Amino acid sequence: MLLLEFDGDVITTRENPFSPNDKNICRLAKELADYWKLSKERILLIHGGGNFTHVGGGQFSKSLQTDSEGKKQVSIKTWSMRKLNDRVLENLVDNNLPVFPLQTSSIVTITNNLTAINYALLKKLVDLDYIPVLYGDIIPTEFGGQVVSEAKITESIYEYFPINRIIVCSSMDGVPINAQNPSMGFVSKINSENINQVLDNLGNSSLVNIKGALQEKLKIFYNVAVRAGVNAQIINGTKADMLYQCLCGNESLGTLIVGQTK
Repeated sequence: MLLLEFDGDVITTRENPFSPNDKNICRLAKELADYWKLSKERILLIHGGGNFTHVGGGQFSKSLQTDSEGKKQVSIKTWSMRKLNDRVLENLVDNNLPVFPLQTSSIVTITNNLTAINYALLKKLVDLDYIPVLYGDIIPTEFGGQVVSEAKITESIYEYFPINRIIVCSSMDGVPINAQNPSMGFVSKINSENINQVLDNLGNSSLVNIKGALQEKLKIFYNVAVRAGVNAQIINGTKADMLYQCLCGNESLGTLIVGQTK
């Protein structure tokens, strides 16, 4: 099965909160549909929140407390994420993809910092040839609400399914060689020989989004790729035909994270 992720900054715009990037959403949905019609590959799609997580007061924090203000933030932010999810689903359905929407907080639980997923439901949907769609969300915990990003969902899911590859659509051409100066270019391949150096270069990055530093996301994708024994690819989801080519097997695009052993 393919794990496919749309970063929030690809499917929303930076200008205004609560502003979907309809052009990118529509194009990504069409490219995915064009590929799926040919392959019928089993796919699980996860997307982020981008500027929709700014609605109602600032960015996501790591956790939201149980006081009245904290509950208000949970209500606003979970509602805003549902709005974005509806926009994504609308485009996927318009392209005749057999998607099955799932509110992440309805199938994911966190207790004592341990994350559990309703594996049986996901497996049933995949076995029925649906494409389950999850998204970054706030999960109720004994301490209030905790943010679970799309990267964290990927980290939790790979143990349950026979994943054969991971594709991440970001707003950059790959992992930058120097996060402070993206004009220096991007890393074409990451493996056990250079992962620590790449992470060190990202350590002081100013390229921070709602999930945290780029370094943290890369750690997650690298660890998942190695543990699952598959390759992960980070491509620029804002560029036309990039996703379709990557789906069709072009591993020269973006940054290839090598987790597959030969």
